Amino acid sequence: MEPITMNIPVLALRGLTVFPHMTLTFDVERRISITALERAMEADQDIFLVTQREIAVNAPAEKDLYEIGTISHITQILRLSPTAVRVMVEGRRRARLRRLWQTEPFLQANVEELEEIEVT
Repeated sequence: MEPITMNIPVLALRGLTVFPHMTLTFDVERRISITALERAMEADQDIFLVTQREIAVNAPAEKDLYEIGTISHITQILRLSPTAVRVMVEGRRRARLRRLWQTEPFLQANVEELEEIEVT
């Protein structure tokens, strides 16, 4: 089966990891992350959530992100202030970061869906 690839907005997570079939609520304050959420909401509400290697990095590049993340569906966004939002996401599918091809005004990447292996 040919792997499914897509270009999708990316949200780099600090100290969090999202897995498939998991629902999580967290706060977002970085401008590039809020812009990525807004862009995802304009499309199909899917976003690639991937954990940063070092939480102190404020403007992550491809080398600052782990290779495996989760394509997630945004279920709700609540604006807390002009510079912060609270977002609720549902993890859908694991994916591999193939290339981070945009860093401004938000992160965007080409990702490849990973096949789920059923454990018996």
